[in-house]
Amino acid sequence: MPIRLVAVDLDGTLLRSDGTCSLYTRSVIRKACRRGLRVVIATGRPSTAAVRIASWLGIAEPVVACNGAHILSAPPREEWQFTPIPEEVCRGVIKVLSDMGLCFHLHLRGSYAVELRYIWKIVSKEFGPKEFFCSLIGMRPSAPYKVLKNGESQKYAGRIPKICLFDDPGVIREAVTALSAMFPEKLQFVKTGSRFLEIMDASVNKGLALQLVAERLGIAREEIAALGDGDNDVEMLKMAGVGVAMANATPRLSLVADRFTFSCDDEGVAEFIEEILDNPY
Repeated sequence: MPIRLVAVDLDGTLLRSDGTCSLYTRSVIRKACRRGLRVVIATGRPSTAAVRIASWLGIAEPVVACNGAHILSAPPREEWQFTPIPEEVCRGVIKVLSDMGLCFHLHLRGSYAVELRYIWKIVSKEFGPKEFFCSLIGMRPSAPYKVLKNGESQKYAGRIPKICLFDDPGVIREAVTALSAMFPEKLQFVKTGSRFLEIMDASVNKGLALQLVAERLGIAREEIAALGDGDNDVEMLKMAGVGVAMANATPRLSLVADRFTFSCDDEGVAEFIEEILDNPY
């Protein structure tokens, strides 16, 4: 069956290592959309970032954000699904992380939130001062940060689809062990780097989100291709009829891929889309 829908991760897949997208990739995606290929962004980023990038690329399709916890329709962007970490579980997670002194931030509906005490650690580990403080006032092409008072994270419990940790690998492993024992089968943990971990409700992943989108659009699994580079893309590649890993993909993702394309810095997404436009499966 020909491919009718391509689901694409952002960081490390559609976007280059520096977080930018080439004009060539943009032009290929716009050509694909004009020809009727449905391109769906599926990212760990908040929905505002996904929608902003989709708009810049000329994509008018549903978006999957927060690793599948937040799904929006095509414009006018109605909410199809929002799956926060259950309130009591979330309170427990925040307490454990706070008691252990771990650095974390929250994903909310379309924005990030971070307690004041963690700002410098996140600045030094993720963006660098200029980019971070630009994001505080909404200038960074991602999503703005809300700065919370110390201890204020708890008031958002029940509205948090994802918690991100930034800390030393050994400390993160201790946190996973503690949280797994406290909340068995309630949480999903995804590594996005040696010092980064994402925590979500156990029912959340990009594969299930893509399945919902496909059902809404009337597209069969065999008509879907999915491209990704990280462990949070595993379920999405398994769900798709054709799972494509980038050359820069993690070992775990590479094991489940049906095929490979070039790296994110070598136009891998554009090359694959050009191929299926010229030679539909």
